[in-house]
Amino acid sequence: MNQLFLSTENQMKTPSVHNTYTLQGALGSSVLHANLPAKEYHSDITVQSCSLLKPMLLSPAHYKSQFLERHTSSVAKDLGTLIHCLVLEPGKFSQEFVVYHGEKDGRVAEFKTFCHQNPNRMVIDDVAFGAARRMSNKILETVVRGRPFGDYVAEGIPEATIYYTDPSTNVRCRTRIDLLHPEITFDLKTTAYPERDAWLRHGLSLNYDMQAYMYSLAVSLFYGEPSPRPFIFVVGESTPPHSVSRFTAGETYIENGGRKYKEALSGFAACSSVNHWPDLGREEVIEVDHWQASRPTSAWREAL
Repeated sequence: MNQLFLSTENQMKTPSVHNTYTLQGALGSSVLHANLPAKEYHSDITVQSCSLLKPMLLSPAHYKSQFLERHTSSVAKDLGTLIHCLVLEPGKFSQEFVVYHGEKDGRVAEFKTFCHQNPNRMVIDDVAFGAARRMSNKILETVVRGRPFGDYVAEGIPEATIYYTDPSTNVRCRTRIDLLHPEITFDLKTTAYPERDAWLRHGLSLNYDMQAYMYSLAVSLFYGEPSPRPFIFVVGESTPPHSVSRFTAGETYIENGGRKYKEALSGFAACSSVNHWPDLGREEVIEVDHWQASRPTSAWREAL
């Protein structure tokens, strides 16, 4: 059963499976939207999200240029979308996906006709669907803090959207939390790096730590809690044997993400106030540090 507790003073909210509804949060003008369609959430580019803010860590010009680029898909992205649906919102599978019983080949007339008949759904073949089902079942059966992850899914709010106003910059922000549970904030990832050290390096390069901080802040503001709830990444290996790791974001991980978040959001606020978005171009004198200095050997000269 999905249950959402705001505080001891507020009543329990039991959501329907498909209807969108909203709840007012405790702090930061926060609002929770449940069952908000993904397209509606991602189209709201006037409100800052973690994905929108990440390019600010490169430069303000990188932030602005993302709106001029065409968003492309990939095998990894499509798999992540499929696994999210099967694990968190299986009831929406038939709305968003369709299974083609055969090889996906754009040169074959039958396949092209099938795609034409299903324009608003992602087409997957039966082999990929079978692999995704095995992976999603393993994720649901994986034990997290003594309980199957599927129990948390049954008790939580999948794809919970929280809008809030950042306390420091007064910038309006939004988050889409994979699974908002009464005790834990969960984020589901598919990856080629299920082992801790490799995934940590990969995740930091993709600024997952900033995401963990931003989502934790949103949840804390919504519930009016002074300390963030545990934030756990459930990480599924994208290829067999589909290892499933559970990584809790530790204190230093959250703090590092907080520094990134504050840098990106304060930079956005400053650039917005003057409508100036500088890039990385500079005119500078460059020098060589001692560790970069060339130290050629002359051993080859002995052969002359």
